[in-house]
Amino acid sequence: MREIKFRGKTVDTGNWVYGSYQADVMLIGKHTIIYSDYDGYYCEEEVIPETIGQYTGLNDRNGKEIYEGDILKLVLVDWSDVPEDIFTVSSEQFVEDVCYLKAIIANAIEVESQTDCIEVIGNIYDNPELLECRE
Repeated sequence: MREIKFRGKTVDTGNWVYGSYQADVMLIGKHTIIYSDYDGYYCEEEVIPETIGQYTGLNDRNGKEIYEGDILKLVLVDWSDVPEDIFTVSSEQFVEDVCYLKAIIANAIEVESQTDCIEVIGNIYDNPELLECRE
């Protein structure tokens, strides 16, 4: 079973926070991420709704967690004649499609796991320019 957690950019500072998502849209329209700080106290930060993304349960080749909204690069180190493709994580179905593609590649180049070919290179909120190369 995968860990259920979210991230979002705070309204006040624009920094990313990671934790549990809570929407109070019926009363005041507030979206928050609840997390524990370094001392173990629970904190709550209001986040920009458009930036909220769920953890996919996958980590990239460097161990970085993959969230909805991330921009991923398919890195085929062993195949010099195959271009490196860029993907955007937009839904659970998309993640399944990427995993299928990685499984095919993993079988072909014998990497240890599916995510050995994937690298998070940014996200659609902080690095939209990375998507320009796909157009």
